[in-house]
Amino acid sequence: MNTDHNLCKIIQNGNSKKSLGRDSKGGIIILPPVSFEEYIAIQRETKARTLLLQSLPEDHMVDFHHLDDAREIWLAVKA
Repeated sequence: MNTDHNLCKIIQNGNSKKSLGRDSKGGIIILPPVSFEEYIAIQRETKARTLLLQSLPEDHMVDFHHLDDAREIWLAVKA
């Protein structure tokens, strides 16, 4: 049956979506699971970085887009 096939997939692969990333050479890697606190910290950092980048005029965004985190962007804007 189709249901049994789906259950076998869940048993073999797990029931959660795997987090994928890319290494420095462009290859796909599977990222390890993160705790809830780490997940929240990543979400907050992403929101802060996005908010800072959205507040910049488009002609200046290129200058700051390469920076890794919100603190670096903030320090560069203040300078």
